[in-house]
Amino acid sequence: MKNFIGRGWSLTAAPTLAMHLICCTYVIAQEEQTPININRSTTIKESSPPSLKFNNYTIADLKVENTYGGKERFFTVAGNPGTPGELKNITVAKEWATLKATPCRDSTLTSCASYANRLSNGPSITVEGKEYVLQQFHFHAPAEHTVDGKRPAMEVHFVHLLNNGCAADDHRPGAVVGAFIDEGIPDAELGKFFDAFNAQATNNPEGGAQFVRANLGTVLPAVSFTWRYEGGLTAPSGSGLCGVTIPESIPGGGTVAQQLISGVFPEVVHWYLYEKPLHLSSDQIRRFMALFPEGNSRALKENSSKVYESAVVPSAPAVATKAVANPKNTTALSSISLDGKSSVSFDGKPLTYSWKVATGGKTASISKGDTSTPLVQFQEGYGNYGFELTVTDSAGKTDKDTTTVLYVGR
Repeated sequence: MKNFIGRGWSLTAAPTLAMHLICCTYVIAQEEQTPININRSTTIKESSPPSLKFNNYTIADLKVENTYGGKERFFTVAGNPGTPGELKNITVAKEWATLKATPCRDSTLTSCASYANRLSNGPSITVEGKEYVLQQFHFHAPAEHTVDGKRPAMEVHFVHLLNNGCAADDHRPGAVVGAFIDEGIPDAELGKFFDAFNAQATNNPEGGAQFVRANLGTVLPAVSFTWRYEGGLTAPSGSGLCGVTIPESIPGGGTVAQQLISGVFPEVVHWYLYEKPLHLSSDQIRRFMALFPEGNSRALKENSSKVYESAVVPSAPAVATKAVANPKNTTALSSISLDGKSSVSFDGKPLTYSWKVATGGKTASISKGDTSTPLVQFQEGYGNYGFELTVTDSAGKTDKDTTTVLYVGR
């Protein structure tokens, strides 16, 4: 997840909180790097994963831009977070750039949300009682995560910040929702972001921001996520999600250059990944890869956190109302009780019973024919007697079954 791209955040968190966030994350960050290979043989299957609720994921105005060549503003790490030192600009390198969509208040592109501010009624997710507000989403080719060593063509990351996260006592203020992208019949809403850059030539990689209006509710797969784990960002950052300066004395801290040298990116977030892929056409994928011909994905990392996989709980087989007339293949010397107690109803509620002599069969008398065990008297002497059972369930649906009894008399 390329989090540092084009941020330009200001330091909004209080110094004491900033230090608290830093102290609680740096040790975790070394062991929770992203992306990872998801080994399905070692994932922890959970039949009741946390639910992920999407709020206001509807039609939205978005600023779409290629961040290559743009500027990132970050604070150097002299002093402490209260005195962050010199504010510098760096040029975003192609390997850390992406195509990024940022929610805006309107189509003028002048009101796009800053990363640390929540849009009123903007898109967000709620998971385990916490709300995380969409800050931006962006794309990678090839996919950053792999599943059993297999790497899809592309991947999209929806980056969220805990509502009021920069003022909350939470050491993990971010949540990322990711989905793979395969080649196929393109998803209409997803394709809008790539069609917006149709005319952008590779010799003009910075291009200009494009305006796209899309229905975010139809971009992600219409199913539940498959995997979740605790991980990190996949790009270096001079500051965290909340603009907090990360001292170079902390593993993974310091400037972007220092983070690249250490190989540790210090921000930690919650990850939620879909198995069901999205789709783009071969031409749309080709156009994106032409912008980043060497790829814009981070290499796989080791991660000590557990990976949870939503287990597919088999649904109970549908039960149909069924009549069962017994006994089968039996012989009677005198009167006999028939038996319909093995009949079942679709909802487990009591059935109603109706027994009769089968059409064209020998004559017999049936007493208590509206019960499950009526008594039969044979009236024509030796021979086969046929009986038909009809059961009716609570919904009024019926089913029938027959049985034959050989009466031999005494």
